[in-house]
Amino acid sequence: MEICEAVTGAKQEISGLYFRTLPEIQAACIFHRGSYGTLPESYESVLKYIEENGYEIAGAIRESYIDGVWNQEEESGWLTEIQVPVRNRAV
Repeated sequence: MEICEAVTGAKQEISGLYFRTLPEIQAACIFHRGSYGTLPESYESVLKYIEENGYEIAGAIRESYIDGVWNQEEESGWLTEIQVPVRNRAV
């Protein structure tokens, strides 16, 4: 498992914590606000968009945790970006 968090710059690596730059991709993205327990609803929305607009999944899905328990007191303030790599579906 890999956990992704956007940072302003790489820091010194320590045991189990590494910094890397991810490659640029074409992706269908959706912002999910709220509990991680309701993430499936956002996945359903973005996957429906992909299907209905002629795309197919082209790699591993990423979740970027923007706001969460570390900086928000209420789950309603949690913000996650779901990034689904896509390519045009072959006709």
